[in-house]
Amino acid sequence: MEMGYFCNEWSRFTCEDPNKFVFWDSVHPSESLNRIFANQTLRTSLAEFL
Repeated sequence: MEMGYFCNEWSRFTCEDPNKFVFWDSVHPSESLNRIFANQTLRTSLAEFL
C-alpha cells in the first residue's frame, strides 16, 4: 500500500491527475518527469553529435 505524500498533503495513495506532478506516488516518475528527462537528454546529447 502506498503511503507517500508527494502529490499533496491529503493524497494517501496516488495522484488523481499525475500529469500535474513529477511523481504519481513516492517512487514512480510521471509522464511529465519522463518528458523533462527525455527533452533534456535530447538537447544535450544531440548537441554532441551536431
